[in-house]
Amino acid sequence: MKKYRYAKWLGCLTAAVMMSGCNDYLDITPPTGIPPENYFNSDTELAAYVDDMYEDFLPSHGGMYSWGMFGWDSGTDNMIGQNPSSSYVGTWYTGMSDGNYSFSKVTRCNYFFNYVMPKYEAGELDGEESHIKHYIGEVYFMRAVAYFDLYKQFGDLPIITEMMPDDEAVLIEASKRFPRNEVARFIMSDLDIASGYFKDTDASTPGVAEKSRISNDAAMLLKSRLGLYEGTWLKYHEDYVPGGSKWTGRDMYPNYQYPAGSREAEINYFLERAYEAADSVVANHPLVENTGHVQQSADEDPNPYMDMYATEDMSGYSEVVLWRPYSRTLGVGHCVVYNAQVTNAGVGTTRSLVNSFLMADGKPTYASSYTYEEDGISKVRQNRDARITVWLKQPGQVNYFINVDSELGEAGQITEPTNPAIASTDDSKGKAVTGYTLRMGNSYDKEQNSNTGGYTGSPSYMASEAYLNYIEAYYERHHERGGNVDAYWTELRQKHGRITASIQTTIDATNMGEETAETDCNYDWGAYSKGAPLTDPTLYSIRRERRCELMGLGLRDMDLKRWRSMDQLKTTKYHVEGFQLWADESGKIVSEYRYRRLQYDPADPKSTVSAPDRSLFLRPYEILLSSTAYDGLGWHNAYYLRPIPIKQFDLCGEGILYQNYGWSLEANDAPLD
Repeated sequence: MKKYRYAKWLGCLTAAVMMSGCNDYLDITPPTGIPPENYFNSDTELAAYVDDMYEDFLPSHGGMYSWGMFGWDSGTDNMIGQNPSSSYVGTWYTGMSDGNYSFSKVTRCNYFFNYVMPKYEAGELDGEESHIKHYIGEVYFMRAVAYFDLYKQFGDLPIITEMMPDDEAVLIEASKRFPRNEVARFIMSDLDIASGYFKDTDASTPGVAEKSRISNDAAMLLKSRLGLYEGTWLKYHEDYVPGGSKWTGRDMYPNYQYPAGSREAEINYFLERAYEAADSVVANHPLVENTGHVQQSADEDPNPYMDMYATEDMSGYSEVVLWRPYSRTLGVGHCVVYNAQVTNAGVGTTRSLVNSFLMADGKPTYASSYTYEEDGISKVRQNRDARITVWLKQPGQVNYFINVDSELGEAGQITEPTNPAIASTDDSKGKAVTGYTLRMGNSYDKEQNSNTGGYTGSPSYMASEAYLNYIEAYYERHHERGGNVDAYWTELRQKHGRITASIQTTIDATNMGEETAETDCNYDWGAYSKGAPLTDPTLYSIRRERRCELMGLGLRDMDLKRWRSMDQLKTTKYHVEGFQLWADESGKIVSEYRYRRLQYDPADPKSTVSAPDRSLFLRPYEILLSSTAYDGLGWHNAYYLRPIPIKQFDLCGEGILYQNYGWSLEANDAPLD
């Protein structure tokens, strides 16, 4: 295994900022106040330190007043918030500082290694050997998580593996960035090291069998995500990656040579690691069956697929790889269930996402033997892929029927109203931004429906992603549906979507001209790469499957950026749409709804909806002329990565750093491209 010894310690990658920020971690002591050199002596002390890291490092619903993980697709073509993302309206500028460019989490891991590894290697740690190894593996995993997050945002990075002396010259030298693919290899190395510590220890480590602790399968799932991410980024961003004509690191690394020999070989390296790692996860995690039915009373059979995302204990579901528990006893809760029952905390699901799901015969909406109608949510759900059938809320559906008379829970909405709250002024329930709302995370137990405390678990890592990572990585690598591609793809479609038609039926019915029609404000951004429509219906079908399956799990932005799927927005603005509100351009409302009056003059600040002559579908950002997205969403190529903060250049001087493509070296400048 390749060893990385490029640097020792770095907190914030600036001399002054690091020296003030790093001391927070250099001086860290356990809660008892014992100096660190006198701590970290047993498996219980290691566990206490690692347990405290879980909340900051792993995906979870978080705390109050949000829809948790299920709203993380907001700001993409899947979901939107009440206000457009700054990256689509050109209001994101180079910053003097940026709190995202912080290595504090990396430091927290390196601090652990600094004190623990010498004692471990000397055999000086007390306790169960398998537990000690597992906790060490967990910190390697968490350092990989911390680095992966930084690398997705900034690309090329310093690689820091140890604590460093408080020496400005050393710290500045260590601030040099390494090519992104080498950063990805380093992260993968950490995951492989973690796997080595996990092997033969998982079964005996508390919490692993219950899937509430990091496991080898979690490490392999993250490895598959990483391999797919870097492999496809190198493919679709070829001009901007090491060796490319627009790579801003070329002056620091002239004549750069990839470790695998070429960019193409490097792509293949990462894609192969991706599907190999994904395969190992799939073997241990069968998918849970979606019955296609939304349970409406205690007398009806449950749908385990839906219940999996809204239970207090997720450990019994084979598809779950890692989950985060909450506790009523400890007062650690969230309000995901409440927001699943009302308006998804102001996160609206787009028409584009809803329409991307196949019909029940396995064909797109435009090619199906079924007639697809959008004038009413009940019609939208008919004869569809079972995933959108169960998740898309329909007027009149029951949201909860357990513990109805309990004093716990705030009874946000026992049944879905006839009219989605598109013009709501009720701050407690919020606004249904697009008219389309989902029930992901909803529990039928009223006691979970609280704006101050729901206690259902959060799905940190799900095996369905491993199935999809395998499918895409294998196809991108070999350009054929070999290996286990068809087996895994068919299982996803049948168990989750309840689609029995063959994969080839879907591919044959997919018309890329229909999928990439820019005049239709319904197209899938994933149908594009590098500003051009995809021409391969198989590859697009894989991307569409991924979009539908991973809806609401917060991976959409990552996928769109690695595919380079927003370039076309530079020349043709995108108009986000929601449900069909208008029956015609005269202002007649779709017959399924019973709105009394909706004001739609964009020049009138009292307007609540977009005008029918603009579109029969609700356009949330085109209600008022003053909206920054009234003319649609655009893009800058610079936005695929964040800018390196200007303060870093001021502190490190010349020859140490280089700016990311398209960003200025002056604070508050707009993107150059």
